[in-house]
Amino acid sequence: MKISNIFLNFVRNFSHASLFRNTILDFACSMDHPDCLMTVGGLFTEWINSEDRLTKRPAPDLRSLVYYHGMRKFGSEKEWNVLWDMFVKEQDATEKIKLQSALAAVNEPWILRKLIDLAADDKYVRSQDYFSLMGAISGNRNGEGLVWDYVRENWQQIVNRFGLNERNLGRMIPSITSRFTTESKLNEMKIFFSDYPEAGAGANARIQAIETVENNINFLKNNQKAISDWLKVNNL
Repeated sequence: MKISNIFLNFVRNFSHASLFRNTILDFACSMDHPDCLMTVGGLFTEWINSEDRLTKRPAPDLRSLVYYHGMRKFGSEKEWNVLWDMFVKEQDATEKIKLQSALAAVNEPWILRKLIDLAADDKYVRSQDYFSLMGAISGNRNGEGLVWDYVRENWQQIVNRFGLNERNLGRMIPSITSRFTTESKLNEMKIFFSDYPEAGAGANARIQAIETVENNINFLKNNQKAISDWLKVNNL
């Protein structure tokens, strides 16, 4: 039996160990394991091209994986528009979160920028979902810089909407800057905090954000050569 068939049988048969299975599948697909992507991609493509997507959605316990990794690896504008339409119409909060995560997984920067703009309109994205969506977009390597630039350029409008004492607003900066690794990004953060010194509920979060990026920079300085040498030895 081919590895891909073993993988597919694993997906279909281990329904009583869904949490364990989903953790393995998520990790495998995140590492671009070919059999995982082929399986999830097949389920995603079959579903997205079906005439009745509502009744033929993937099994509930696999839905997040299929939506997210399907969009991440196989999604384009066409598939994204389908998911967006479903997201807007969806009434179930749990299902909406799954679709939201998938929308933020697309690789096209211009679509991610469009999603950032749409997120600001509570006609489409509820205020309580705004920060989780922005976090999901910034978790995408192609969206990280887009969210950071948008937040800096539109900070006052965001503050006017939510208020400085909104805890999720305070947590927003550490969330979207946690993977920064350069002095230039660190300087951008310091300038931003200087331009907008009033932090409200996010005062401590700003301190933590600076510390995190400083630690990231120091880690790379101390370990970059060793990591680079290891990658070369292993042909990665």
